[in-house]
Amino acid sequence: MTWGARSACVLLVAAAIGTVAAQENRATRYAQLMAEVDSYADYNAHIETLLQSQQADIERLGRQIEGLEGTQQAIQPLVQKMFTSLEQFVLSDVPFLEQERRRRIDDLRTLVEGENPLAEKFRRLLEAYQIEIEYGRTMSAYSGKLEDGRDAHFVHLGRVSLMYRTTDGEEVGYWDRNSRSWVVDRRYSRAIEEAIRMAEETVAPDLVTLPVPAAQETRS
Repeated sequence: MTWGARSACVLLVAAAIGTVAAQENRATRYAQLMAEVDSYADYNAHIETLLQSQQADIERLGRQIEGLEGTQQAIQPLVQKMFTSLEQFVLSDVPFLEQERRRRIDDLRTLVEGENPLAEKFRRLLEAYQIEIEYGRTMSAYSGKLEDGRDAHFVHLGRVSLMYRTTDGEEVGYWDRNSRSWVVDRRYSRAIEEAIRMAEETVAPDLVTLPVPAAQETRS
């Protein structure tokens, strides 16, 4: 084989090698592309699963919200009933700390009837109930006015006895829960004075005889 022929063969072989190499590159690239396609397909399937899961979560949350709204609608009458019961109790109770307690009722009415969170309504109502419970366990003195406008010092022993002494010291009396009226009775002047001082913690607690109206008999 002459040098020219041999050179031509080398070129043909080189071309063939180049062609094979190009085909192998194309095949490799195709395989890579297919692998990428498969990868994207897997990723898309994963995202689709996540989206479906999130959609299910959204639908479940929606049902829960609807249920919560229904619960709130059912509980609101209970909240109103709790408030009404508390209001009636305070109005019919021994009238100690009258202004303070009625102001609390007015504030609660605004809260309960307004567009306020249900949890806040419950919290404030339970707090008010707890305060009323504590009133029955305490003895306290405070200043206020009688129904006729006269200034007086009051003292209450739980819900057992509510007494007063006018600031000029000329009159003392107690609340009669049966007649729901004040009774003037100077026999208790010394006892009421001592009770006021004990409630103000200016003297040590001691035994005193206080006016306690007899319980009214109830008939069925």
